[in-house]
Amino acid sequence: MKNFKTIDFIIQVFLVIYLTITSLVNMDRTFIYGYFIVGGWQVISMIVHQINKWYTNQGSRRFYYHRIIAATLIIMPSGFIIPNFFIVWVPLLFIAPIMAIYYLAICYREVFYPAKRPLELI
Repeated sequence: MKNFKTIDFIIQVFLVIYLTITSLVNMDRTFIYGYFIVGGWQVISMIVHQINKWYTNQGSRRFYYHRIIAATLIIMPSGFIIPNFFIVWVPLLFIAPIMAIYYLAICYREVFYPAKRPLELI
C-alpha cells in the first residue's frame, strides 16, 4: 500500500505540474486534455483505494470526497438526456482544478502523515 500511495502521489504531482506548465506555454487545448488526464488518473486512484478499502472509513476526508465525485459522475451524463442541463457543467470548469488539488492534498496527508496506532494516541 505504501509503495502504491507514494507512486500515485508522485505521478499526480508530475501530471499537475507538467500539464499546467505545458498548457501555459502552448496556450491551446492542452488545458482541456489536462482536465481529463489528471481527472482520469485521480478517478483510477479513487477506485483502487475504494476496492482495497484504504483510508475510506466513514467520516474520513476520502470517504466524503469519493461520494462527491460519485455524485458528480452520475449527474454529468444527465446533461445529454435533460435539455439545458449542461449548465451543471459550467461550475465544474472552475471547481475541477480546486478539487484536483484537494485530492492531491488528501493523498499527501496519507503518504507523509500516516495514521497513528491506537496506543500512540494515549
